[in-house]
Amino acid sequence: MSCTNRAPNYSAWQWLAPRRVLMVLMLFLVTPAWASSGIAMIDTFTCSASDFVLSRNGQKKPVIIYGKLQSGDKITVKNRKSGRLKCSITLLLGNNDSVTVKHKALLSRDNKHVILRYKNTVRASYKTKKVRHGSGSVSGGFFEKASNWLTSWWKSPKENKVFASVRSDGVPTIPLLETGEDKAKIRAGKKTLYLAWQGENAKKYIVTVQRLGKRTTETLFQKTIAGMTAKASLKKSLRQGDKCEISVISKNDGLKTTKEFKVVDSEADNLQKKPKHLQVKEALFLAKDVEWKFEAYQQLARLKGYKPAEEVKKAFEQGHKSPF
Repeated sequence: MSCTNRAPNYSAWQWLAPRRVLMVLMLFLVTPAWASSGIAMIDTFTCSASDFVLSRNGQKKPVIIYGKLQSGDKITVKNRKSGRLKCSITLLLGNNDSVTVKHKALLSRDNKHVILRYKNTVRASYKTKKVRHGSGSVSGGFFEKASNWLTSWWKSPKENKVFASVRSDGVPTIPLLETGEDKAKIRAGKKTLYLAWQGENAKKYIVTVQRLGKRTTETLFQKTIAGMTAKASLKKSLRQGDKCEISVISKNDGLKTTKEFKVVDSEADNLQKKPKHLQVKEALFLAKDVEWKFEAYQQLARLKGYKPAEEVKKAFEQGHKSPF
């Protein structure tokens, strides 16, 4: 991947001159044989989906995570900022390379490369990045299914989204550990656990993680939490063979729920070296066995700021199962 400066070609780019002109991301493609499966896909974006417009053949299409892009698609970044966030969108190309596009940028393609051009407003010049596209589509069946699952979850009524919420008797629930007859599994070696439960937002909860022994019980973490998620720094690392318990007690009325999980042998963790979209893919595949959902949640929680991981996390927190 190379990056070079180019003098501005004002005759070719004159339409970008007005300050009020919106950034337009265009895919001008000589349609390859595999374009019907998608020449790129939306990986992630800052701000919200409403800050972008995807146009296809003159029609507006929703901007969604892992959404497939086709030849001729145009994405408009409507706002430079939304609150404190600078709006940008990242596309994933056929060889797992990605390009991030910000306000006043243009993505096009010649016969060999995907080219990203953007205007440097300080130096009044253009920079070009050339990224070779792969020989295959990035929008395979997995990501299309994941995208459809997330989209259906977003569109579902609120009461369906939180079906694993507070029970009618007011007792909180821990959907991440709702595994039926089998106990949730987690890999050994962790000294930090990411926890989540369902209850009433206004309440505070006393959250405890304990190692269960035959004769004694060891408290690894205990804290009062305002909200329904916690990053628990354990006093000791989890060991293979440990049986542990998580309890969540409403501080207001004393209602309590407890769930157990077991610690299994750790495996070599090379996941963090992989691209983020592949980490989400592996977490979703892992969670298809419901007893591994808690472990998958740990992997997703490490991907801070990555919207696909955050959305899958929310779905898991509320009791939804992996679509795979």
